Formats: sequence, structure tokens, C-alpha cells
Amino acid sequence: MSLVAALALVGCGSVQDDSSKDFKGEQAKVAKAIEDLEKAAAKRPADTKKICSDLFTDALAKRIAAADTNDTCKDRLDDAIGDVVSGGVSGTKLDVEKVTISGSGATAVVKNDAGDSAASSTFKLAKVGANWRIDSF
Repeated sequence: MSLVAALALVGCGSVQDDSSKDFKGEQAKVAKAIEDLEKAAAKRPADTKKICSDLFTDALAKRIAAADTNDTCKDRLDDAIGDVVSGGVSGTKLDVEKVTISGSGATAVVKNDAGDSAASSTFKLAKVGANWRIDSF
């Protein structure tokens, strides 16, 4: 599944529990970046500007935009989330289960709960200034 398609499914969910509260210190900040992604994608309309500008690294935003030379990261996410919402697909809930930090990088194991099915995936994050930003998922 492409990054854009995965994010589109997140965008159809409703935000429930904040799993970042299960962590402390820098680990909580890493988990909060993923919770912030879930919240921004679940808004109507989704806050794709915030996702691309504040929650993704510049490198991830460029990779998403690079799939179509005429679109920005925001354009691609707007289209993908809009397509999923109009198709009536129910979304997924993200629960951060584990965070590992190594220097200015981090990985988070995230459970994607889509109602009838659940799977885990690994998010990679990078420290940019004082904030953790998502670099891949």
C-alpha cells in the first residue's frame, strides 16, 4: 500500500484514545507526532497542510509529491483522503505500542486498527529542531 493510500485510510477514522499518554519524555513526544497525524487526518476537511508542513519531514513530503510532478504533498493527500471518504471506506485507528529512540531518529510500532482487522506497522521519525517528524511509514 502506498504512503498516500495508507494515510487516506487514517483520514477516515475517528480519534479516540491518545496512546502518547502511555509514554514519558522523548518517547511521548514521538508517540504524540503519530497521534497528531491521526487527529489532523480525521478532521473534516483533513488538515493536509499541517500534515505535510508540520508532521512530515521535508523528505517525506517531497517523496509523496514526487509521484506526480504537478502535485504537492497537500494536493496528493487531499485527493487520496477525498477519494476514500467519498467511497464510504471506514478508517483506521492508530495506537502507538512501542517507541525506540536512537540519537536523532526514532521508530514507533503502531497498531492500525481498522475495525474488523488490525495490523502493525513501523513508523520512522526524525528529530527536526525540537520536534519529531514522520519520515516514513
